[in-house]
Amino acid sequence: MNDILTIGSATLDIFAFKQTLNDFQPNFKVDLDKLDIFLGGGAVNTALGFRKIGFKTATYIQVGRDLIGDFILRELKKKKINVYFDRSRKATAISFILRVSNKDDYPFVWRGASSVLEFKDVKKIKKIKTKSLYLGPSLTKVLILKSIVQHFKKQNVPIIWNPSFYHASLGISQLKSILQNVNILILNKKECQSLTEKEDLKESLKVLKEAGPEIVVVTLEKEGSLCMFRDFVLRADIFPERQIVDRTGAGDAFAVGFTSAILLGKDIKTALVWGSANATSIIESLGANTSHLSKKDYNKLRWQKLTIREWKI
Repeated sequence: MNDILTIGSATLDIFAFKQTLNDFQPNFKVDLDKLDIFLGGGAVNTALGFRKIGFKTATYIQVGRDLIGDFILRELKKKKINVYFDRSRKATAISFILRVSNKDDYPFVWRGASSVLEFKDVKKIKKIKTKSLYLGPSLTKVLILKSIVQHFKKQNVPIIWNPSFYHASLGISQLKSILQNVNILILNKKECQSLTEKEDLKESLKVLKEAGPEIVVVTLEKEGSLCMFRDFVLRADIFPERQIVDRTGAGDAFAVGFTSAILLGKDIKTALVWGSANATSIIESLGANTSHLSKKDYNKLRWQKLTIREWKI
C-alpha cells in the first residue's frame, strides 16, 4: 500500500546558459556556456518531495517510447518511487529553458506524452492502492478526472488537487463534481481568480468554500499564501530567500510541504510553514525538485518563525 500517489506530468528539464545572444544567427551552431539536466513535471516533482519526507510514494506518468522516457523511469526507480506508467506514441515531454546573462529566461515546452490522461489510463490508475491521492496540473478532460476522483473518494482516500489554469478557466460549474470531492485544493492567484470569476481573493475564498473543498490554499508568490479552513482565513508571509536561483517547481514544493504536514497530523499553521519553507528551499537551487526538505529539516531554526495572521469569515 502506497502512502501517496501523484498523478500528472513527467518531463526532462534542460537548463541552458548563455551570456549573450549576440552570436545567434540562422543555421549557425551556438556554443552554450553551461548545461544542466533534471527530472521535472508536476507528478515527478511532488513524488520526489513526498519521498524525501519519508512517505512510501507512487506516481502515475506518461512517457514516450524513447530514450528520455527510459531515463525518467530508470531515475525514478533509483529514487525508490513506485512508478506506474503508460508509453505514448508521442515523444516524452521536455522543458528547455535558455537563461541569458543569468537573469532572462526563455522557456520552451514540448508537452508531448504528458499532455492528457485517457480512459485507458484510468483503468490502470484505479488498480493502484494508496492512502492518499495528489492530482497535479494537466490538460485532461474533466470527465476523466471526475472518474478518478470519484473512484478514490469511494475508497475514503484523501484527495489533493492542484489544478492547471486550463481547468481553472472552465469555472466552478464545470468542476463542481470534482471540487465537492476534494479535501485540499491548492492553486495560485490567477487560477483562483479565473476559477471563481472574482478579482477579490476574499470573495474568491467564500465561493470556493461553498464549492466543497475542506481546505483551500492560494499561493501568492512573493506575497505569501492564503488558506481557508472551516470559518477561518489565514495569511502567511514567506521566508526570505538567501539567493534566488530558479523559481521552477516552487508551487509543487509548497504543495508538498503543506500536504505532508496535513497528512502527518500537523495543524494548519504548521502546514503553511512547511509549504513556505519547502518552496523557499527549492527556489534557492537549480532544478524543480533537487532541494526538497526532509522531515528533520523542518526542525531547523531557520524554519521556525513565519508571520501568520488569522481572521474569521
